[in-house]
Amino acid sequence: MADRTPSQIQADIDRTRDQLAGTLDQIAERVNPKRLVEDGKQTVTEFFASPTGKAVLAGAGGLLALLIGRRIALGRRNKAKREIEFLHRYGLLDSTEYEVVD
Repeated sequence: MADRTPSQIQADIDRTRDQLAGTLDQIAERVNPKRLVEDGKQTVTEFFASPTGKAVLAGAGGLLALLIGRRIALGRRNKAKREIEFLHRYGLLDSTEYEVVD
């Protein structure tokens, strides 16, 4: 290695610099926020287009419908319970007619 000429050393330096610049460009492209967002959107879109993704989506939709239905049913039951308690409190309802059940 000691018998290299200055022009050979300069050529090695230039070649290494070009390789390093290319590597830095690749790294910058990989961590580009816009690219990361696009890659994420594409991954999610591909997942939900797959049979597994469709099953997950259907399951999540079913669970959401169940929770909403439960909330509506409990809300109606609680409203009826409050109305009966109100009527009992003010003597507007005979206690033998209705019973508040939890």
